Amino acid sequence: MRINNYDVTMVYPEPWCMPRLFTADIAAFYEGYYANKGIKIIKGTVAVGFTADASGEVKEVKLKDGRVLEANIVVVGVGGRPLTTLFKGQVEEEKGGIKVSV
Repeated sequence: MRINNYDVTMVYPEPWCMPRLFTADIAAFYEGYYANKGIKIIKGTVAVGFTADASGEVKEVKLKDGRVLEANIVVVGVGGRPLTTLFKGQVEEEKGGIKVSV
């Protein structure tokens, strides 16, 4: 979207991007990469609502911390969590991952 000159804002509740996958240092690298491309990053809050015009098109995103973002397009990514309970006590690694051979 940024390539097509849209203003882009990423919002996520964690203190850094994908904390279950990345350390703070690795996340800072990726956050810097996207920021250098002109993408705004807002951490530590979530979307709690939307404002639409009379035709039903989204115009704003309301954040839990009280901020309101202007919007023409909203992409929501909820994320997924792997079901690792089948392997509990067998191959479980820290942060809930599973060790695999590459």
